[in-house]
Amino acid sequence: MGVLFYLSSRQHLPQPPDPLLNTIIREGGHMVAFALLALFYRRGLRHENVLGTALICGAWLLTALYAASDEFHQGFTPGREPTVMDWCIDMTGATLALALQTLWQRKSGRAESAAQ
Repeated sequence: MGVLFYLSSRQHLPQPPDPLLNTIIREGGHMVAFALLALFYRRGLRHENVLGTALICGAWLLTALYAASDEFHQGFTPGREPTVMDWCIDMTGATLALALQTLWQRKSGRAESAAQ
């Protein structure tokens, strides 16, 4: 979260000269960063004995709130602006990560409370 906060406070970030590659890296970076954040939240909540659907919803909600606060924070950075589209991209990454981990656990037969 500290790295995300730092990056969203930067006026200019390094970028490749190709606009398409820049978009892919920038949006892909958003998705990966918030996918990891959602998985970290899920792991943290699991240690608080939150299980099942509540675990997934809690991790998603905490990620959504942080993503919204990140967009709000960008509004105070010169040259940056908050956008709903960026929030949607962030949450796409979070949703995919949580869904893929849930599918993987079901397929492998691992219970939510097992293996820390």
